[in-house]
Amino acid sequence: MYRGITLTPVIYKLFESVILSLYGSFLYSDNLQFGFKANGGCNDAMFTFIESATYFNKRNSKLYCALLDASKAFDKVLINGLIYKLIK
Repeated sequence: MYRGITLTPVIYKLFESVILSLYGSFLYSDNLQFGFKANGGCNDAMFTFIESATYFNKRNSKLYCALLDASKAFDKVLINGLIYKLIK
């Protein structure tokens, strides 16, 4: 159920850097995405969450929250079993 670690060949890394230098200005992601981005991470996500919760709590508003950490979920789960449970 675990995939082995593979190293990307150097030629692919070179190809990626060339493509990124040519088309990087066209690539963007939402400001609320914290994973897999430069200069962002868990601390930024926690700060955003805490500030949002503080904002709504100060206004006596209800706050509903759902958190999901799906990192490497598909490396450790049998896909057929996951799909079965999702359908069920």
